[in-house]
Amino acid sequence: MRTIIRPGEPATSAILGRYAVDREQQSAFAAGVAACLGWVRGGRVAPVRERDESPVTRELATAEMWACAAAATPGIPPPPLEEICAELGVRNWPVLPAGVGWAEGGEVCLRWLLGRRTGRRCRSRSALLTGPCRRWGS
Repeated sequence: MRTIIRPGEPATSAILGRYAVDREQQSAFAAGVAACLGWVRGGRVAPVRERDESPVTRELATAEMWACAAAATPGIPPPPLEEICAELGVRNWPVLPAGVGWAEGGEVCLRWLLGRRTGRRCRSRSALLTGPCRRWGS
């Protein structure tokens, strides 16, 4: 297993500094990003599942990204989290209640750290079925 980002990397420090200002202004999205970065760097639990495994690997980050996606879109069916975790070889932790903005910040942060594109967000089941929205697995 590989660590996806190392504590003290200049890019991580710059991102933390950028979002620290927003976090002080009570932005749920920015607070979710900061919580995610704190988990990846070490010293915090994961933003939505409160995982405490260390170091954070690509597999753990991917599992947490999907948990954040599920928490950020409460009106649509969640991705198959048990299957995703089994495929990644990580333990399936329960998704804890989180605000949509907080979870969305964690998801976007993890997508960026993992090098995955960020797709359009679906806000309702009908938008998922009829509109050009993100698909699970993208």
